Amino acid sequence: MAARQKGRVTRAQLRGLAVPSSTIVDWVAAQFLYPVLPTVYAVGHPGTSDEADLFAAVLYAGPGAALDGMTAGVWRGLVKWREQVAIEVATPRRCRSLTADDPDNRLNKPVVVRDRRRFRRSTWRGIPTTPIPNTVLEIARAGDLQLVRFVLAQCDYLRILNEPQLRQLCGRGVPGSAVLLDALGRPQPLFAHTRSWFEVRLIMVCEITGMRLPDALNVKISGHTVDAVWWDEQVVVECDGEANHGTWRQRRRDVGEEMTLRGLKFLPIRYTTDKLDDPWAIYADLGAELEARRGRGGLPLAG
Repeated sequence: MAARQKGRVTRAQLRGLAVPSSTIVDWVAAQFLYPVLPTVYAVGHPGTSDEADLFAAVLYAGPGAALDGMTAGVWRGLVKWREQVAIEVATPRRCRSLTADDPDNRLNKPVVVRDRRRFRRSTWRGIPTTPIPNTVLEIARAGDLQLVRFVLAQCDYLRILNEPQLRQLCGRGVPGSAVLLDALGRPQPLFAHTRSWFEVRLIMVCEITGMRLPDALNVKISGHTVDAVWWDEQVVVECDGEANHGTWRQRRRDVGEEMTLRGLKFLPIRYTTDKLDDPWAIYADLGAELEARRGRGGLPLAG
């Protein structure tokens, strides 16, 4: 049972296997069981992992519980590049949330429990989650329109977008409805091809300023993968983040890439991530180059 549950088991499950309460106490004392949440134990060793913590939170919330909201979105790959501080779970039962410093919480992260009417769970990589439409609506409650648009693009790319079901969940007085309906009316398929939040923000800059969207993201040109390319203008945009462009080896790689691109008549343009906080400054710089170089390109270069 524990093997199916990422190494976690509940007191109720042990009792259901006819393990006496006194034996459970003895196993805890002998460090065969390690308490991680109220009535939830790690079996055999105290080692932890993200998956084990998520399953422990689901077990804590009781039968029928599942990952919910941002936690479910991150787990299913619908949300990227976001730090998930709390574990969000939904349950058809009454169960209290736990703060990170609760003495009964050994996960060292908050567990947020939401009481929901009974719902049909779906399982992703061995852990129950709320249905996709419910997950998306819960994410929309936070009010981040661009994040919801990204989530919808991911759902569409993965062929799990069910727009009628999403609209059916929305209604007057339902939190998140206005944001979700707005996002449904503004689809952006390019979001699903991004590999970093920088690329999402670059697309948003184009939308805000009316600048033409890139033709492709994360494509190879002569062996080099570029963040964004405009084929007709032969313009490439790259992002310089502190994590992957700060060392001598990385800068040498960047210089080599730029030399190759210029040899192919491309114009490489680099921005640091903070520059995208000013869309109109990007428009004044990049937009001018796109306008000046219109019609220079031909067919996309393979590889």
